[in-house]
Amino acid sequence: MCGNLPEPVRIRPHQGLCTAFFKGEGYSGDFVKNMSRVVDFLSENDPRIILAKGADEICRECPNLSGGECSGMKASRYDEKVLELCGAAYGAEMSWTEFAHLVRKKIISADLLSEVCGDCIWANICGA
Repeated sequence: MCGNLPEPVRIRPHQGLCTAFFKGEGYSGDFVKNMSRVVDFLSENDPRIILAKGADEICRECPNLSGGECSGMKASRYDEKVLELCGAAYGAEMSWTEFAHLVRKKIISADLLSEVCGDCIWANICGA
């Protein structure tokens, strides 16, 4: 364990984008509290992460989680696009800083955010 999260921390690829624009809003109070905890942990500890398929540490309190899986297909589509654009794969392990930098360089700075998740209900927060 590293702090209060197991290391490597399981992170879905699209969370590299969600965490970059997180402003304390979300699906529910429990989700926001958990997301804040994970975002703070990632930024303060720069842990090793593993790009995970399916539910991760952030998803833990999502009301759309059913049986350990997201009930919607959008998140999986976002994950696949992030992997494609970043040249990464599920199971890849790296530091949080390495992944956040990769997402910023290959997606955010390249102005490809709307291509990944333009139909997300939170896109107005990110400018997607």
